[in-house]
This record gives sequence, C-alpha cells and structure tokens, in this order.
Amino acid sequence: IGRIRRRDLTNYIDRNYNGCTTVITVAGRCRHEDVVSKFRSAMEDLPSGNPPEFERWNGTKLQNRMAVAKEGTEQTHLALGYHAINRNDDRRHALKLLSVILGENMSSRLFQQLRERYAYCYSVHSGTLVLEDSGLMSICVGLEPGKLKSALRAIRHELERFCTEPPSEKELRQAQEYTIGQNELSLESTTNQIMWMGESIIAYEYVIHPEEVQAKVKEVTPEAVQAVACLCFDPARMGLAVVGPVGEGEMHRWVAESGL
Repeated sequence: IGRIRRRDLTNYIDRNYNGCTTVITVAGRCRHEDVVSKFRSAMEDLPSGNPPEFERWNGTKLQNRMAVAKEGTEQTHLALGYHAINRNDDRRHALKLLSVILGENMSSRLFQQLRERYAYCYSVHSGTLVLEDSGLMSICVGLEPGKLKSALRAIRHELERFCTEPPSEKELRQAQEYTIGQNELSLESTTNQIMWMGESIIAYEYVIHPEEVQAKVKEVTPEAVQAVACLCFDPARMGLAVVGPVGEGEMHRWVAESGL
C-alpha cells in the first residue's frame, strides 16, 4: 500500500472504469426512455475502452494451507475455506443448498450439532461465494479455546456425512424453501434489485429473472448436493485460519487428527 502512487490509481481507473465495463441499472418509479435519455448525455464523454484482463485461478494448490495467529484472546475464531465452483457452473445452485443445509440458519446441521447439541461454540455459520473463475465454501466458528479440538472433529463428521449419504428429501425441500424465501425478501429492496440486475448483466450478459433462479433451485436433487459436497470437501481444497490462544503446532496436529 505504501508504494502506491497517484498515477497507479489513475491508471487503474482508466483501465477498469470505461464505457465497455460500465452498467447502469435503475429501479423504482421511472420510465426506461427517460433514464436512457438522461444517462446518454451524462455518459457520452466516457471512453469506450476495453474489458480489463485479470489472472485467472489455475487450480494451483498452496503448500501451506493453514494460518495461525496466536493471540491472548478469551475466544478463538476459526475459518475454514474450500475451493468451490464458479458462477458459470450449473452446479452453483446445488452448492448454495449445500451451504444452507450445512450452516446458514438455526435449523442447519452445524448449528444444531456444534451449538445446540454439544455446546462447542457460540457462533457458527457457512456461506458461499461464486466468482468468474473460482468459488468458495466457507465455515466460520466462534468458540472457547478449550473446545477447538472437539469442534474440528465435529465439523469433519458433518462434512463426511454429506459425502457418504445425500440429504433427505425433507431437508432439501426446507433448504429450497428457505433459499427462495430469502431471495424474495431480499428483492423487496430497490437497492438489491439494481444490484441483481447489474450483476446479472456483467456476469451473464442478460438480466436473470428471479423465477428462473427459483426454478433452478427447485430442480436440485439430493444426489446433486452430495456430488458437490464430494467435490468441495476434499482436504486438498481446504484452507484454514485461526485467531486465538493456540499454537501452530497444536493446530497442525489437531487438523491432521480430525481428518480435515
């Protein structure tokens, strides 16, 4: 950061912010013709430019897949990440449902097992991120230091369950209903509406109708969720970070013993 100069910033803006990369979306009480007219004059001086290039992830796996920050804190914070699929992969809907069943709400497996049944943690949740060239399945946990080893084993057990048997029809149906409901609630916000449209155009070159996504979510089968789990939860795809009163040697040993 200290080496960045003003010219570096202006060059970055010139390369990445131009007519070729700019998408304008509007939601609310307006007419399409009026919006086009106003923005045409306002943006006419914007250079057309070219799409920026970026270095795509090539599948290279890091040799060191663990980062430990030993701190004298009362609590320990753990983050697990698994390389997943990109946003152009049709399996992304199965990935989302996998995350919902795993740890996105209070009915999820991680919440019920780690927090409710065993009281290993006070906070646990999972999430997904799909990008142009790669994706991420993440698990974040907040817990007491003395329960970290047990929590690692419990997490691994839940991941193995997905790989050895598909979720039940009831479990999948509840995840589908939750996902669709969250999507509908989110799109009641005009801010989320314009973000939805803008990201759709940038990623897929057309505005995806919410009902199209809902239909895809409903088509996901238990076996599709299991297949994505088997792909993602490969130990070679995992990266781990932890902050708390724990040493790097301990973490390496506990992770190896847990099978993560």
